[in-house]
Parts: sequence; structure tokens; C-alpha cells
Amino acid sequence: MSKELEVNIDNVFSIIEGDVNENITELKITDSISETEDFSLADIFFNFVGEVLHPNLKELRIEAHTMGYEFLDSIEVYDKLEKLSINTSNIYWNDKKKYNETKSITIDIKEKIKSLKEINFNFDHIPWKLILSQHEDFPNIEKLTFSEIEDETINSWDLKKFPKLKCILLDQNTEFTEEDSSDLHDPMYMDDLCQLEYLEEISSLVLNDLNSLKKFKKLKKIGNLIVPYSSDEPEYIEATKHLVIENNLN
Repeated sequence: MSKELEVNIDNVFSIIEGDVNENITELKITDSISETEDFSLADIFFNFVGEVLHPNLKELRIEAHTMGYEFLDSIEVYDKLEKLSINTSNIYWNDKKKYNETKSITIDIKEKIKSLKEINFNFDHIPWKLILSQHEDFPNIEKLTFSEIEDETINSWDLKKFPKLKCILLDQNTEFTEEDSSDLHDPMYMDDLCQLEYLEEISSLVLNDLNSLKKFKKLKKIGNLIVPYSSDEPEYIEATKHLVIENNLN
């Protein structure tokens, strides 16, 4: 039976000083943790996660303000972790100098995190950029979700760095770069995402060639499909008959 533990400012130190608990499989660090110059999310992870107090942890949810992203270094200690949700907000958001300093950091993962299969990103785009920069250390990712990512679009070509992806979901407030129809650049397309041979579901797909759908061998569901055909044309009907499509945007 899975057991969840919620960490906050009221109990964090008692947990750090506690014994190993093999029953905990879900860990949530909440926004009630107060960020100051002397107390940060990174500090908690250095002392808490680094001690491997919960060796059977399968799901980790971080919902907190942070001064940096060093805590990402520590997730490698959990060799059974399958799902990671990162909902962070950088407290230096309005301080350009300090914010840029946090953006320039790198993470130092020493061993590949082979158990991790799903990562959810909320609001802050920097954790995505950091994990993307070390994508080789996350070889078995099957699902990526992006929600409320501000001031950034998701480049579909980056997703090809996770070859085992089965599901890619963006909420309505987050877009792929290829969905941007701005006149400031030439149209961009996602036809080459067919290289993700295990892909089953994607929230949006912008194709230059309708026939590219044939190359997505395992694709079953598309949220928004954008192709140069009307949904009532015979070619479109034939090409999409095996798919569940929520919105035909043509």
C-alpha cells in the first residue's frame, strides 16, 4: 500500500532527524516552506533527500518557491522514483540580475536516473531547460507534461532527445513553438516527431504534409491537429480514421 508524506515548514526538521521509512512511496514538498536567504528548497534537499530517508519513493512532488534549482541534483539518490512533478516559482522573478544568475546554473547528476518515467513541469520553465540540458541522464522518460509555462514555448525538436516518449501534453496556456503563426518567422512544422517511435498521444501536432501521419506508427490520440487540409476532405478522413482527434484546426 502506498503512503504519502507531506513536508512543510512545520515538520521538515523532525523528518530530517527521523529514521528511514521504507513505507513512504509518495513525497510532497509544499509551498508553505518559507524561502529566505538562510532557508531554501535546495537546503532541504541537501539534508533531506540526500539522506535517502525513503528508499522506496516512487513519486516526488515539489510545490514551492525556490532560490535556485540545485535540488534537482538530489533526485538521483532515489533509484525507484518513477514520477516527478515540479511546480516551482523563483523568488527572484522580479530581480533581473539574480534571476539571470539562477538561469545560468547547471545541474550535476552523476548517475543516470533510469527509473524515472514521467515529469510534469508547472509554471517555471527553468527546470525543463536544466533537465533538457542533461537529457542523457533521463533515458527512460515516457511522459512529459507542461502547464502554465510563462513566456516560453516548447520546441518540439527538443522532445526528440527523449526517444522513449509515449505521451506529450501541453495545457491550453502552453504552446509548441510550431503553433505560433507569427509573421515574424517562416511556418514551422512537427513532421519529424515521427522519429519518436513509441509516441501514442500528443496535445497538438502541426504538420506540413498530411501523409506524415502514416509515419507515426503508434500514435492514437491528438488534441489539436493542424494540417493543410479541411477535415471534410476525403484525404483527411482517410489519413485520420484510426486516430482520436479532439480538435481539427485547419
